Amino acid sequence: MILFFIIGLTLGSFANVLIRRLPQKNINLWTPSHCFQCAHSLSWLELIPIISWCIQKGRCKHCNYSISLLYPLLEGTVAVSFIICFNFSPQLLVACLLSLLSYFFILVIVIDFREKIILNWLNIAISITILCLQLAEHKDISLAFLSTFITAFVGVGLKTAFVKIKNVHALGGGDIKLMSALPLGLEVQQLPY
Repeated sequence: MILFFIIGLTLGSFANVLIRRLPQKNINLWTPSHCFQCAHSLSWLELIPIISWCIQKGRCKHCNYSISLLYPLLEGTVAVSFIICFNFSPQLLVACLLSLLSYFFILVIVIDFREKIILNWLNIAISITILCLQLAEHKDISLAFLSTFITAFVGVGLKTAFVKIKNVHALGGGDIKLMSALPLGLEVQQLPY
């Protein structure tokens, strides 16, 4: 249990990097973390999930710049979601896939909230993870793609209706792709729900 919590904290810390850097163009994910105010490269002691933020009282130790509470909250959220996923399923593979799926959903939620965009690679990652989860649970996925096409058709129809009737862009392409990925985990008769 502690191991899963630590893995969740570590991936939560990396989620902070992904959320900040992925929406930007031409950004290298592997450049060292640094303070956004003074550009000082952070040491490993300054990067310990939750603990470093608490020890430094939410401030950069070099320039005293305030570090958002979002960082430790996101690290803790990912860690707790991993614990919940591993308690949800006795099968290690299923628990890992559920954790990965929760991780991708957290990334989608935070990036969409901040940037108003759902990245294509996250929609693809969610789709693949849901399909792997279905296969790991020995479910028949032969009709899963039908649900996806039906949902995509409904999503495009809703988008078009909102534009024509209300002149409002209520759904973006990323929203429709995400809506289309989710039914991969449902059977056709569950689709209306």
